[in-house]
Amino acid sequence: KLMVTSDGFYVSDGTEAGTEKISPEYVGSNVVLDGKIFGISVDATVPFPYESKLIESDGTAANTKVVATFTGTGNQLTVVNDKLLFAGSAGVSGGELMISDKTQNGTGVLKDIMPGEASSTPNMLRRFGNKVLFVADDGVHGSELWITDGTEGGTKLFIDTYTGTMDAVEIGDIMQVSIHTTQGKAVFNASEKTCPQDPDLSMTDGNAVPHTTVFPHAGYIGKLNDELYYGTAKKIFKISGLTEDATLVKDYTDPDFYSHSVQSLNVTINGKMLYTDWITRTSGNVGQELYASDGTAN
Repeated sequence: KLMVTSDGFYVSDGTEAGTEKISPEYVGSNVVLDGKIFGISVDATVPFPYESKLIESDGTAANTKVVATFTGTGNQLTVVNDKLLFAGSAGVSGGELMISDKTQNGTGVLKDIMPGEASSTPNMLRRFGNKVLFVADDGVHGSELWITDGTEGGTKLFIDTYTGTMDAVEIGDIMQVSIHTTQGKAVFNASEKTCPQDPDLSMTDGNAVPHTTVFPHAGYIGKLNDELYYGTAKKIFKISGLTEDATLVKDYTDPDFYSHSVQSLNVTINGKMLYTDWITRTSGNVGQELYASDGTAN
């Protein structure tokens, strides 16, 4: 069996004696392509902006090798049209979207979305059919939803939800950015201009216009058994069939609870979705508690 740990790639037969490390370096972000596993190893011993290696393995030490090196760091490794796509930091280009055809010459910046040393900070890379959706800031439109087919010409702004330089999707403590793809559609949360800190849940089938705002004031998005869920201030809903119908799963309305903030619905374990609820009680006590749900009220 092949295992990926913070210390690198290992193969194991389930015993200590039969466990062998097959990659010499720490390996972070990883993905499988054409029956092989690829990972990015950042060498922080090299002075900033560091150096990274793209490592390929078929599960044996003999065939675990470095296929490319590049200046900077890389994470969120994914696949688009038989190539490796990742968010990288490439020195003079800043933090940009990077691509690799698994060779040295074919590894580099896909598109300098925010030209120069400034960074477009690509994030939330999600496969969507034969393309990848992601969030980026080109310095003109703010942080918005972008799409790529793995070519420079096919990497473009997808939906400008919030016209102007303000961010429609904000990465940080204020708002959880979520993009989920299922049943041929992509669901994402973003702020409209009328209320920049109160995200709405929007949906697209791959056509940038029109996209539909299906559920207003919907914050965190979660996925369980190919069904999507979202949380509001005091309730959790299941999105039924990716239409404008939603089923109430849990209502936290309680006289003792002054307010709720359902958060972090994107973790699943043993058939249940984990989430946290930031609760303010009328007594003045405030606390964050962990919950689990199987998608039903009980």
